[in-house]
Amino acid sequence: MRLNCPRLLQTSRHERAEAEQKLNKLTADNDQLVQRLVEMKATEVERMNEVNRTCDEMLKSARSMERQAAQQAQQSANSLRHTSSILRTPSLSGALRGMRIRGGETGGEGAAPAAATPVPEKATKSVPAHDGGCFTCAFDRSGTHMATGGADKVVKLWDPATGANTGSLRGMLDTILEVSFTADQKHLLAAGGDQALRMWDITSGRVRHTLTGHTGKVSSVDCSPSSSLRAVSSGTDRTIKVWDLNKGYCLRTIMCHSSCNSVRCTRDEHLICSGHFDGTLRFWDIRSGNMANEVTGLHTQQICSVQIGARDGTVLTCGKDNLLKTVNPQTFEVKQTFRAPQFSVGTIWCTACISPDGRHVAAGSGNGSLFVWNMETAAVAQELKHSGCQPILASAWGPTGRPLVSCEKNGTVTFWSSR
Repeated sequence: MRLNCPRLLQTSRHERAEAEQKLNKLTADNDQLVQRLVEMKATEVERMNEVNRTCDEMLKSARSMERQAAQQAQQSANSLRHTSSILRTPSLSGALRGMRIRGGETGGEGAAPAAATPVPEKATKSVPAHDGGCFTCAFDRSGTHMATGGADKVVKLWDPATGANTGSLRGMLDTILEVSFTADQKHLLAAGGDQALRMWDITSGRVRHTLTGHTGKVSSVDCSPSSSLRAVSSGTDRTIKVWDLNKGYCLRTIMCHSSCNSVRCTRDEHLICSGHFDGTLRFWDIRSGNMANEVTGLHTQQICSVQIGARDGTVLTCGKDNLLKTVNPQTFEVKQTFRAPQFSVGTIWCTACISPDGRHVAAGSGNGSLFVWNMETAAVAQELKHSGCQPILASAWGPTGRPLVSCEKNGTVTFWSSR
């Protein structure tokens, strides 16, 4: 067989040329892919560098915030120690024992030596006050006026000496859970289920401010014992708020670990005292909003109310575990525990109280009795009950020692006296 060599050589050259073209194309594609990979790597490196820079900045910011928090905590602790040292001063302690505190403050115009508060013995008057239940009662500093609030969304004003209704304040849109008079006795605040507080001018009966900001029920309100321009409130939204009553806006919001049922200003106004759903009593620095101290496990169930004693600033708590306890505000130690076989807390809004002379505590029971304990011995001094009484939801002792007032589930307000 005869081969055609020139033709085969030509074909071979052609195939070689095609192969070289394909190789060149593949080489170009490979170079392009390598270039793209290099660019992607460079981009990724830059991105990682940016992430690292951001992390470094965040860490520096976190460390700075930790240092600031530590400094604030130290300042709060120093302030608390300073307050405690002042309260331990013998001259001031003697002054406190020798002065009557009106509405939770020492001295001032009209202050007089403290007189022994008589233990009530009987009900002098029972008045149907609020449809659906009465949840709160409070006296002004002088003890000449009293206010109650309840499920009918109305605040009622009373003459404690006669038990006569002297007026009504309207404007709330839901159940009223607590009321409090300002230090100058010219205004009254009410907290309720409509997520707001209202402030009335007592003389005109007009609403001066509607304080909003809570996102749940406003469970408690307390006006400053000395400044008529400041108040604190707490709610089921786990916040405590400090209010400017002159302008009607919130000065500070404190986030809590647990829903707060009751809140009070201490007498020196440096701290806020609060009782919580988790059974813990907490103290907050009113200026910084930082927690200054806490008494964990004070109650095995939620704390229903907190009160500040007028004589020495003792803190009284009432818990759903059917116990009342007093706490030393200087050492934060439990001083006394009060109980009784027939005593039971009928509602989470149950409010206990301390007598003006600091010798007795009182709280209403779910069985309709009003229990009075001796502060020193924790023994029951009196169990008060009247015919047809209902579970008692709140109680308050007049600053002059008379009367002791209780609010019942059926809306009745009862005045108790020793004579």
